[in-house]
Amino acid sequence: LEHQQVKEFQVYKVKKRNDNNNNENDQSFFKITELFQPNAKTKPIFSKYGYRKTDYFTRSEITDILWRYIDDLSLRNIQSKAFIDSNDVIKRIINDDNKDRVKIPILIKSFSNEMKLYLGINRDGEKKILKCNKKKQTSTLKL
Repeated sequence: LEHQQVKEFQVYKVKKRNDNNNNENDQSFFKITELFQPNAKTKPIFSKYGYRKTDYFTRSEITDILWRYIDDLSLRNIQSKAFIDSNDVIKRIINDDNKDRVKIPILIKSFSNEMKLYLGINRDGEKKILKCNKKKQTSTLKL
């Protein structure tokens, strides 16, 4: 190809990853994980179980912790399984002091949106954690 905007490059072979040897000790390993950290509004839930504000959690872990909190305080609405009864902590998370109950998907979304967002990057055995800018929903990574 000869064109002013086409640049030449050399093709190189990429080593195929062996699925049987799929672990983090493999030097060709690369993984990005979404991580969350509690903020002032969500801290009471995490501190109830001995976690610190500086700990990192995956999305499934924060959801499990939220459900544990709901179950421990018996906040499931008896009349409708689609709702959770609100206490002061839940009202702060959903930003509405007047709601006595909240739909489960709204609570889970509000809970994760309140958390500080980070990316855990594991590349060639080296682990890094980078903070994300949630307002723009984008992050720039230097790998």
